Amino acid sequence: MPTYPPTRSVQLAGYPDVWVTRPGSTVNVHVDSQNASFRASLVRLDGGISAGRPVTSLVREAGAHQGLRQQTSTGSYVLVPRAADALRSRNFTIRASLWPTLPGNGSAQTVLSRADENASIALRLDGLGRLELVFSTPEASLRLRCDHRLAAKRWYHVEASLDGDQREARLYYEPAHNSATRESVRRTFDVPLARPGDQAPLMIGALRQRDVFEGKIEAPQVWREVVHGHPGRGELVAAWDFAVRPESTYVHDSGLAGLHGRTVNGPTRLVTGHAWSGTEVDPRHAPGTYAAVHFHSDDLEDASWQPTFGVDLPDDLASGAYAVELASADDQRWIPFTVAPRRPTSRVAVILPTYTYLAYANFRITDRAAELAAQLRGLDEAELFPEERYILEHPELGLSMYDTHLDGSPTCYSSRLRPVMEMSPLYRYSSSGAPRHLSADLELLGWLRRRGQSPDVLTDECLHTTGARLLEPYQVVITGSHPEYCTASMRDALRRYVARGGRLMYLGGNGFYWVTSTSSERGHLIEVRRGQAGTRTGDSPAGEVHHSLTGEPGGLWRHRGHPPESLVGVGFAGLGYGSGAGYRQLPHARASRFSYALDGVPQDAVIGDFGPTGGAVDDEFDHVPIDQPAPAETVVIATSKGNHRSGYYRCIDDVRQLAPDVMQSDDVGADLALTDWQGGGITFATGSIGWTNCLSHENDANTVSTVTENVLRAFLRRGAPDRT
Repeated sequence: MPTYPPTRSVQLAGYPDVWVTRPGSTVNVHVDSQNASFRASLVRLDGGISAGRPVTSLVREAGAHQGLRQQTSTGSYVLVPRAADALRSRNFTIRASLWPTLPGNGSAQTVLSRADENASIALRLDGLGRLELVFSTPEASLRLRCDHRLAAKRWYHVEASLDGDQREARLYYEPAHNSATRESVRRTFDVPLARPGDQAPLMIGALRQRDVFEGKIEAPQVWREVVHGHPGRGELVAAWDFAVRPESTYVHDSGLAGLHGRTVNGPTRLVTGHAWSGTEVDPRHAPGTYAAVHFHSDDLEDASWQPTFGVDLPDDLASGAYAVELASADDQRWIPFTVAPRRPTSRVAVILPTYTYLAYANFRITDRAAELAAQLRGLDEAELFPEERYILEHPELGLSMYDTHLDGSPTCYSSRLRPVMEMSPLYRYSSSGAPRHLSADLELLGWLRRRGQSPDVLTDECLHTTGARLLEPYQVVITGSHPEYCTASMRDALRRYVARGGRLMYLGGNGFYWVTSTSSERGHLIEVRRGQAGTRTGDSPAGEVHHSLTGEPGGLWRHRGHPPESLVGVGFAGLGYGSGAGYRQLPHARASRFSYALDGVPQDAVIGDFGPTGGAVDDEFDHVPIDQPAPAETVVIATSKGNHRSGYYRCIDDVRQLAPDVMQSDDVGADLALTDWQGGGITFATGSIGWTNCLSHENDANTVSTVTENVLRAFLRRGAPDRT
């Protein structure tokens, strides 16, 4: 097992309150500093990595600031801030249905509680997974506990009651689908039980923001009476219905008291409940079978760090990628964000794939993955870069969508309201050793600037929110290196742009792949449900493919009739690491209508046989699918098929049957293609994440740079898209 030195070099971490803003606004920065003080400045990110530093230019100083250690609380729950009517009566009953995933993990797990500094009441599982009801004060506690541990991933109906008249507490549970193992215990008490005061909040899934429940809770209720064995007795004070407005943080109470609450830290909503049988898999058709919430102790929607300072942006600040640069005696870090224009200022727009940045945010590289990457790269031992090591050392910063929760369930949400360590202009991906995500896209922005272009810089959030109208003024739209995660609004906007004659340069790989959603209420958050198909890190649980934020089915865009090749002419083909390859020119390319792409490229040249990984085709890549009709007139001008060594594999999407060498074969590779679409639009697709990392090779004097500039200048010469 590899061991890594601690990341003592990372003394500063932080995040902005926005990832995209406009000139004249204020960006608030949240910083955690292990140093007593640090200085800040606003800089423009002018390019990629040069001599171990990002290429930047100073906009203005942002002052000296005192260092502050920030605290992060993970774990999701429901907070009911005003709950004076709950658990205050002399007699009461608590009911709920539970699906514990980690009973007996050594920690208490709360089902429902009320607490203040003087007293608490909690229905929970103890560290061994046994149901218990606990009344506590700072001096003492009374505990009623069942004898048997609840089993993992089975539904139970549980009930706890207090009979103040008889001075008796009672606990009861039974499996939802087999009552043979039910259990009931009682206990009497001799002294009055202390209760929390009227101002004490109620929590579902936690006690004092701790002891978080691992698993699902459904239909929690509070009754003002002992109701077991007494049909029709008592008042239903609170009955929380998790099926209401699952796209929001709002939690609806249909009981008499109207004790509405809100979720904290993003538990997974729109998940199957105890009555789900598999007959209906669309929650919109059977909402009552999707009335549960899945809580996790490692959920994080908002780190809630204190704002450290604000940076006022100049009113005339040009669109681009910017950062607040932090510098202390021991460290230097950059907190990036994008400035979009108030109105279009260029004929060219670049869309940074920020939803993909979010999906990968704080991806935890496993030991096995690091060892495999080292073998493919020819390293003697596994290597993780500082940001990746910091992520492993700080689990409180939350999960990526490539990680699983502690209980093994998939991560469905990712939020930008936390430090995202990959959002560093110096970030390198340990699997390839090359820049990835923002750092790779800064290579593109730097190249454009050196080629005399000043593009407007936009983000996925801009495109999702504004739609097709955002792109209308632009003659050329350029994607970043890995626009894998795409909402319906984004996809429709790009499709409309091309259909009206727009020129789209897709300079990446594995783009437009996963159905992604967000919402106006929670715009800092994206959601992905992977389903049970595609090249993926895990499956969605049975029946849990629909998104809570929009209600739409998740999974691959391909399975909703919108494969990537229907948008950009190419679709996901495979992936690999270790030694990239270049593109071999095809004989027909120079006789095609797109021959201009190869102007100035020697006929025998391999395009992109250089770069930080040895070739422009590396990481994830695309091709024109052979077994599907071309969406329009697609011309492949070059391909890397046949150029790759071992370590490059076909994606699962293209595998119909298992056979020897089916995953690794000579026809695995990327296609460099242009497509002429009905309506006059044209797309250029490089089909590889590694393309942008090769642009600056030999000071831009290379075949990747030449081809990209040929296409860009041709697209700019051919007139603006039709806006009718």
